[in-house]
Amino acid sequence: MTSLRAERDESVKAKLPPTCLRLTGHAHAAGAKADFTFTVAPHEAWEQVGVWVHLEDDANVDRLGFQVSDHHGEAFIFTKPVTSTGWQWVEFDLTTATLKHAYPQTKGNRKIDGSIKRLSVVWFARQAGKTYLTIDAVTGGVRTKQSTNLLGMQALGNDTLPRHHGLQKSLLLTNRSSKPITVDLSHHLQRDSIYYDYPAPHAVHGSDHALDGISRTIAYGQAIAHDTLTDGIGWSKADANARKEERLEVTQLVELSRERKITHLAFTGDDANWTWNCEMTSSRDGKTYRPIEGLGAIDLHRKWGRVDVNVPQPFVARYLKLRYWKDGQPAPRMRMPSALSIYDGLEDETFEPPALSHTITSGRQQVRIPARSFTVVTLKDQQPLETGRYLLTLIAEQNGRKQMIYAPVYVQLAEVAQIDASSRFGMNTSNIKLASMIRQLGVGWVRFENMKWPHCAPEPGRFAFDGSVSPWNVPHDEIFKRYHDLGMTTLPYLYQVPVFESTHPPSAKRGRRLVYPPKDNAKYGEFTFQVAARYGSKKHPPSVLLTDDKVSGLGYMNTFELWNEANLNNPKWGHFVGTLGQYFEMYKVGALGVKRADPTARVASTGWAGISLDFIDRMRTYRYADGTTPLDYTDVLSVHYYTGRSTPELNTLNTNIDRSGKSKGGKPFEDQLQRLVDWRDQYRPGMRIWMTETGYDANGGWGVGERLKAAWVPRVSMVCLAAGIDKVMLFRERGSGNTRFAASGVLRNDNSHDPSWFTFGTMLRQLRGVDVPADQFDLGNTNVRVYAWQTDQETILTAWAVKGTDMLKLKLGRCTVTDAFGHTRTINVDGNLPLSEMPLYIRNIPNQNVIHPLIDQARKREKQRVIDRDRQAKKRVVLFDFGSTEDVGAVHVGTHRPAVAVTKNNVWSTSLGYGFTPGVALRDENGRWQREPLEQDTTRINAETAFQFTLPPGKYQLQIKAALTSNQAALHVTGIHSETSLNVTKEKPLAELIITTTGGPIRIQPNRPIGLRWIAAIEND
Repeated sequence: MTSLRAERDESVKAKLPPTCLRLTGHAHAAGAKADFTFTVAPHEAWEQVGVWVHLEDDANVDRLGFQVSDHHGEAFIFTKPVTSTGWQWVEFDLTTATLKHAYPQTKGNRKIDGSIKRLSVVWFARQAGKTYLTIDAVTGGVRTKQSTNLLGMQALGNDTLPRHHGLQKSLLLTNRSSKPITVDLSHHLQRDSIYYDYPAPHAVHGSDHALDGISRTIAYGQAIAHDTLTDGIGWSKADANARKEERLEVTQLVELSRERKITHLAFTGDDANWTWNCEMTSSRDGKTYRPIEGLGAIDLHRKWGRVDVNVPQPFVARYLKLRYWKDGQPAPRMRMPSALSIYDGLEDETFEPPALSHTITSGRQQVRIPARSFTVVTLKDQQPLETGRYLLTLIAEQNGRKQMIYAPVYVQLAEVAQIDASSRFGMNTSNIKLASMIRQLGVGWVRFENMKWPHCAPEPGRFAFDGSVSPWNVPHDEIFKRYHDLGMTTLPYLYQVPVFESTHPPSAKRGRRLVYPPKDNAKYGEFTFQVAARYGSKKHPPSVLLTDDKVSGLGYMNTFELWNEANLNNPKWGHFVGTLGQYFEMYKVGALGVKRADPTARVASTGWAGISLDFIDRMRTYRYADGTTPLDYTDVLSVHYYTGRSTPELNTLNTNIDRSGKSKGGKPFEDQLQRLVDWRDQYRPGMRIWMTETGYDANGGWGVGERLKAAWVPRVSMVCLAAGIDKVMLFRERGSGNTRFAASGVLRNDNSHDPSWFTFGTMLRQLRGVDVPADQFDLGNTNVRVYAWQTDQETILTAWAVKGTDMLKLKLGRCTVTDAFGHTRTINVDGNLPLSEMPLYIRNIPNQNVIHPLIDQARKREKQRVIDRDRQAKKRVVLFDFGSTEDVGAVHVGTHRPAVAVTKNNVWSTSLGYGFTPGVALRDENGRWQREPLEQDTTRINAETAFQFTLPPGKYQLQIKAALTSNQAALHVTGIHSETSLNVTKEKPLAELIITTTGGPIRIQPNRPIGLRWIAAIEND
């Protein structure tokens, strides 16, 4: 069957509002099969699958049902003949149905083993031609005998309401018992400006108290992870790899907030292929651990999803120890569960709404649910709701047992009436179908991801922008006109090389051939000219245009970014498989092409991955044959930075470059921003700096959850703007998957609003008119972040707690305060304004006498910082980076100080002033890809070789970074006032010493073979 499609069906009244799903296809013959796969959360022992199906007379469906695959991949099919039209419930009992293979399979035991890993709705056509059906409420689950919770509750539908709309929410109630039941249902709606995300108590087991605790994971005697079991993030997990053939064992320690009588436990599995046996012991004091009855060997292997662990006898403990092993066999690796839930029953549960604010609206009703069926209840209220986030608490009571769930409700932001290129906010985009929604968000810029050379060059010497270039068929004209008509300005990055122009080696994989440098840089210049000529502001004669339609001067764009992340050059996955020198040579030609097409257009650099001056400064130091530099051709410096799973204010690691996530001790993000702005002011005043990619994944390996994502997206934006970055563009428009960068969208995969939609949208509305950096207040509390922003009319304060909660102890008077989700109120800011991790925006401040001194203090601190910076910049600095002339590092002493590159062939001479003696060194070694160029490469020397260099007379701090193969070595330093030996080890490879020199050569010689990474001599005060 071909032409398979799935789309909303508005013509049929849904069984579960608001809409149902129509599945269509074209059968080429009678008996053709349609197969639509649904993502399911794995469950340990599904016994039933079902679906509502709506059929019409011309549906052309003969048989329909399900196809399932168990955790071994063995696939089975269950179908029934079609006998009627309209809605019908189709259900299969997997425990009693005849098991039939979906297709011939040589392996398997003809049993459904463990969890269901794949579920498809399938049908067979009665004859050739169009075939279709409508479905709703695909279900799967266990029988009543295996479930102690007989009532299921699930909130349905979109979380977002229009402004000034009353509450409207659908609730699915499922009766898992064999008799009809009547449920007393109540709802309570509260405003939720802090994004309350503590889960409601389990209906049977109570609250999960693991979330109040802490955890550690220990392997080979060392802690390798913290809090992965107790952080409430379902995809964070610890893992460990075995050393050779050792019998790997891993221990996890859990400490609860207090002693509890534990009645039930549950694991949440993740990569269950590499999860093995678990033994659990308990302790009341954290010192003496005792076995727990019945929990001596829990089998977690291939147990995905939630695995409940029955506790035969409740036990009292505050500490738990979990030991994982592979039943006496060598385990190559272990992946621990992502969560452990710990319950102590219902005795202390109240099943009441959390104490957030007063209840805005509430209601109560009785609902009758048929046996083994479900009912959809629609909650409605006419009271208009203002913009913001709300928490809906739903409580169901049946036969004395209560059950409670929470559901978020958002009310849409006010429309931004006018946007233009002066906007400081943008969004990375690729899907024109989402253009109207992105316009609703209010960004003024879109950074378009698919203005790629191969997408518009069908053959050498010809361009087409109408979507005719296969296999991508990107309709550039349509896309850019759409953005332009909506008022948004497009920033394209001109990226990749057609296969017929690429220098790729024959061995390069097909997808990698497009990221090699072009054979002729002039051809890249022609590409940039054609794009800028068509979409820039200047008309051109047809003779210079290489398109069939000869169109130019459309005026859709004024800035063109040349390439994307050219400093990520790993051949396996990097964006430019070449040297920075090769990129710069291509860049100049491309920049000239843009300017030739439109002299008023701006050229933006590649979106550098990271903001380190180690590679950005190469734009200043790289010299073309005519003496110019890449910086001379740059109007906008484009950079990217991702803080990963650390707060933007405390981050020291750009996770787009260091993908291990294990590096520590890097430069703080805010310091790097300040250095970047200082560098711009020193070498290219007036050049704009745009953060064209930043953001957070909600889930997956780098996920922070939707709550922290919502908090950090506006905060990282404000950290950038406060430092002097001119524009911030979020990555990206849509995505909620579980792979890297796939969950970073302000829209989820189903186009519903991610919470960050509201927090990013609120920020850009509140900071409209702000075009200068902010003043940061020092309130004596590093956990409280306050910025003062200036517009032509007023001072705006933004405030939040970096972690957890805190107080804003400023008496500002009666102010207008807007929360992170756009709800505005007028309150008295009296010195005890509660702060959370969600930013607040404070305007119309009457007590200006409170904030003016703080602004003055902030500006005095900045003035003193500049004085100290300039004093440091006058110091003498000599820096040598060993092993390569390509990856050359630097230090920051007042300003950026690039190193002198040294390789094994640099032999000492007085004219050179540095080098090895008595001859060349052993070899240069290129290290693995690292985030610090100084740490990248090494020159190996033996005990007979020394490195020496000259310094002007004076007092210096000498630093020597070694790379050892042995456990330790001694470095003999001569040529200083008092010669000495410095010890270095594998654990402490950096040696430091204050020296005094009279101007003669300083000599450094090891007592055994070592590697030299870098040497620095910094003038001492």
